[in-house]
Amino acid sequence: MVKKEGWLRKNHKSHSWAAGNARRWFVSEGFQVSYYQDNMKGSIRGHFDLRNVVKISPCNDADAPDAVDIDVAEGDSKGRPAKKLIISFVADKDDRANWLQFWCSAILEQYVHEKLKSFIDLKLAAQYNSLYADQPACAAKLSRFSKYPSTTTILSPRSASQQVPDQLDTPRAPETVPISDVPSEPPQPPVKKMGTSLVPAPAPASDDADVTFEVTVPDGVKPGDKLQATTPSGVKVKLVVPDKAEPGMSLTFTLPKSQSPKEDRAAIAIQARVRGRKGRKDIPTKKEEDLAGITSGTGSTDAIADQQKAAVALQSSFRGHTVRNEQQEQSRLQWMDYYKQPHVADFDKALDLAVTVEEEEAIFAAQKLWASEEARRIKWFKHYLESNNLKEAAKLVVTPLEEAKLITAQVHASLGPCSCMGETKQLLDARRTEKFKDAIKAYDWVIAETLASSDEEMQDLDDSKLRVELMMAAKVQGHYDQALAYAITEAEREEIEANKGAVEASIGVITGEQEAAAAKMQARIRGSSVRNEREKQRMVHAAVLVQKSYRGHSERDNQEEQRRLTWLQWHLDQREFGQALDLAISKDERQRILEAKATSEQIKLCNCFSHRPQGRKEKFVAAIRNYDWDQAQLLAVGDDERQDLEDSRNRVAWMLHYTADGKYEEALALAITDEERAEVENK
Repeated sequence: MVKKEGWLRKNHKSHSWAAGNARRWFVSEGFQVSYYQDNMKGSIRGHFDLRNVVKISPCNDADAPDAVDIDVAEGDSKGRPAKKLIISFVADKDDRANWLQFWCSAILEQYVHEKLKSFIDLKLAAQYNSLYADQPACAAKLSRFSKYPSTTTILSPRSASQQVPDQLDTPRAPETVPISDVPSEPPQPPVKKMGTSLVPAPAPASDDADVTFEVTVPDGVKPGDKLQATTPSGVKVKLVVPDKAEPGMSLTFTLPKSQSPKEDRAAIAIQARVRGRKGRKDIPTKKEEDLAGITSGTGSTDAIADQQKAAVALQSSFRGHTVRNEQQEQSRLQWMDYYKQPHVADFDKALDLAVTVEEEEAIFAAQKLWASEEARRIKWFKHYLESNNLKEAAKLVVTPLEEAKLITAQVHASLGPCSCMGETKQLLDARRTEKFKDAIKAYDWVIAETLASSDEEMQDLDDSKLRVELMMAAKVQGHYDQALAYAITEAEREEIEANKGAVEASIGVITGEQEAAAAKMQARIRGSSVRNEREKQRMVHAAVLVQKSYRGHSERDNQEEQRRLTWLQWHLDQREFGQALDLAISKDERQRILEAKATSEQIKLCNCFSHRPQGRKEKFVAAIRNYDWDQAQLLAVGDDERQDLEDSRNRVAWMLHYTADGKYEEALALAITDEERAEVENK
């Protein structure tokens, strides 16, 4: 994987460095580069594709130290850049060379400035082509509809078979390849007709020659579709896209030249009457009569010219108003259809755009269908997970929590010493660990708990929860130094510093009355602290009384607990995992049952487990009950059983210690078998 992350600074919206710059968390993975508000990667601020970069050079702006200029040519057939970036490495000066090596190796050599060509790594460039040739190109414009980047056309396509020479000056792709822009509008429906402008092509200098025009095939048009275009003289023509035509290709066609100026004037007059009939109703009568003189040949030349200009202006205004209304209506319908899509499912926003009862009913029907399909998807996802059909389950993953459950199931499926797993076990565990760390950083405790697979990770999760709670409490109470002591990430420190600065800025001049009010408040807080301390002491005393009462009933509770554990173990031995889960009351017990279930399913799926010996679990339990710790150590398999062995050894040691000291109530609280309780009571 070719991936790099870190803090950099960039200019604001293609402006100069002095006009504004911001600190962003950059993520460069393959040819795609994205930057976020912070390292939590919760709010994406922009992205671009290195295959669409047409220039990377040292920045000439004196205000931007150690910076480079990056131009991304996208959506402009004339090659003008659609996005201009100034990126400074002042936030990470020591890593500047690594960043430039990552980017210069992915950009075509002809677009790399001479002073930066030393950063090109040919092996890294070959690795880009091998691993990311099929990676979709992310658009330079930020999508308004999704947190994921939109895709666009690639300026310099790569292939896995593309050879990289042993020296620079690699042959480049043509610079005039048109790049299609991804609009920041809702998804457009398939278009069969579209308007475009025609450009006159060079033609022989002859009065009788036909007029030749060129038109560029727009994006989304395929052979057989019809194009509607307008010539510079205002004539509308319809064209059929020929076979083998592709977006960006230029088409040439000819039109016969008009026979005489009279025919031109007559055609313009007819078009004006047809298009401007409604607009001309608002023109005074005298102008209508003078305008009629255009077709009859009467009236002065100046009057005719003025009237023509007025008519054209009025027609243009009316047509523009009509087009704007049509565009607004079309945009409303497209937004409404977008919100109704299953992968968006934002039906409240769709209802806000509905204007008719039929549209509202259609939205309710789509919502009902989506709810049924979603319930069906969730049901099948759970079924595939329980049946260990992980390939089918992966196709139904939608939410981050479902992805975490799938990764956990994949890791459990690879736990056994099965040769058919290959290197998948290491890759899955690395992926799970990365997702676990990201969830911890994002404070997503549910996903982190789902991905945790060891006692150390569970302890890390608990410590992180406690740390964040203490940090938030200190920040709310205004103890910013204490909050900074708990902060461990740069984003947390920046947030605390920003909060501290906002609070300090909001504090004005403190008057005598404010000081008196503050003193009263502090006294009230101190009195509240004293009352809280007394209440805490009363609660401790009550807890002692409850504990004494509880110890009086410990014998009956221990008997019930022993029966529960015995039945739970019996269900496990019989592979009745559902009944065992009903009896489980702790997380460790549920985890042990789920691992036993996963192991049982692996035995059914893989023949390499057929030689596994039987009765090991029973021997392990018997060794613990007989205090045969060495034998139990030899029979223990997995972290859970080793932890169970250690807990049992410590429990027995403390029980014997309390018995020897005459603390029989404490010893009875630790006894879990009838033999142990009888032995303590006989003392």
